[in-house]
Amino acid sequence: MEVLIIIVLSLIICVCLYVIKNMLNKTEILETWIEAAINNLHSAIKRMRDTDIRGSFESDDEVGYAFKALLAIVLTLESVLQYGTNEDS
Repeated sequence: MEVLIIIVLSLIICVCLYVIKNMLNKTEILETWIEAAINNLHSAIKRMRDTDIRGSFESDDEVGYAFKALLAIVLTLESVLQYGTNEDS
């Protein structure tokens, strides 16, 4: 009877170890993906700011409206990114 209990517990431990290892691998993949997404968003924010250094897009009526809408979205993303990076440290 004791041998059966030891075998069952050993199998349970092996299954738990496999599940933990699998979850760790998936977490590492997601962390890599999130870091890449954050880097892409930071570069998009930088490119958008570099595009309108002189403010010429903002001053145009039709283009200015679209630019301001995009800028609002970018600023929202930037605040989310800053909140996420402040949370980590």
